[in-house]
Amino acid sequence: MPLTRRARRWLTVASVALALIAVAAWWVNRQLEPNRLTALVLDRAGKTLKLDIRFNGTPDYALKPEPRLLIPGLSVRGADGVEFLSAARAEISLPWSTIKGDAPVITRIELDHPRLDIAGLQRWMATRPDTPFEVPTLVDGIEVKQGSVIGDGYSFAALDATLPTLGDGQPAQLTARGQFIRGETRVQFNAALGIASAGLRSAFALQAKTQIERQHKPLKMDVDTKGRFAFDDALTTLTLDSVAVRADSPLPSFKGRAFVANAGRLAFNVDAVLNQWPADWPTLPAPLVSNTNGLPVQLKYRGASDLSAPLALLVKRDATELDATVRVPEFMAWMDADQAALLPPMTGTLRTPSLDFDGIELQGVELEISADAPAETGTAPAAKSGK
Repeated sequence: MPLTRRARRWLTVASVALALIAVAAWWVNRQLEPNRLTALVLDRAGKTLKLDIRFNGTPDYALKPEPRLLIPGLSVRGADGVEFLSAARAEISLPWSTIKGDAPVITRIELDHPRLDIAGLQRWMATRPDTPFEVPTLVDGIEVKQGSVIGDGYSFAALDATLPTLGDGQPAQLTARGQFIRGETRVQFNAALGIASAGLRSAFALQAKTQIERQHKPLKMDVDTKGRFAFDDALTTLTLDSVAVRADSPLPSFKGRAFVANAGRLAFNVDAVLNQWPADWPTLPAPLVSNTNGLPVQLKYRGASDLSAPLALLVKRDATELDATVRVPEFMAWMDADQAALLPPMTGTLRTPSLDFDGIELQGVELEISADAPAETGTAPAAKSGK
């Protein structure tokens, strides 16, 4: 039976539709072929950022909830050809507009076992055009699993971090945990950082639980602070309007405020009040021992970022004053020593109207403390008395 004109018309329409679907399927498959798509996206990003971005292995992709590239063996190099960022696996989410050929846009990044070299990153950044800094937009944020960061004399290891969203001038919430390493010092941390406005200047709040690994026993220290940060070309500053530290002895617990500046050399001032006299610190003689809670303390530092320069310490209440310097590496060694001296390694002077040593009262006392003087456990520094 011959087809009617209407039937032939519908058959023609159906044939054309099937042909269009086949062409569309071929185009989508060609565009989404894993190796081709990965090379295309990374090449566009590399040309835009002046980076050599490679992968090692067979990539894959997923379409839900949006197109995602699954990239094995990611490697990023600058113009010098030296790798400064790598990851065992990277998952990059991108909108359909990027796949169709528009400007490369990334909505989310996940990195497994990434390794970032700060020196290499800085070398690449130095080659970038001198344009105003702008925070990249990651609508769905970034997640790092078991990452590491290598800096100048320090590193982060076993780093897990999550940033749900990121946009210039927008609030941001970062959570991170891992290990900070500098020399023999190991610090475990679990922190939450809130930024009011992502950019070079913003108010922020930080809460962190840390544990300092020691030879005898770990020391726990919790930090809660609010303030402002500012990053300029040559100067980084932190203004801590409030900082509260709760720590295991012999670390002090205190509340106060601080200012930190780094312009090649580190400088900071701390004005604080001790919650209480740490139990592992030397017991003060009377009458000082009865008045140690809420003790005002000032710290000042000017020197290398590794804290190797002397730290100035001023403790003052009424007419009693301790003016001293201490070096952080020596103080940390004193804390870990099996047979430590009675006093921490410091140099300075203690002045007070009166002291009572085993029933002997001294008036107008001035104690000279020297870190270089030989001392045995249980000994005390010599005292000069006005009477």
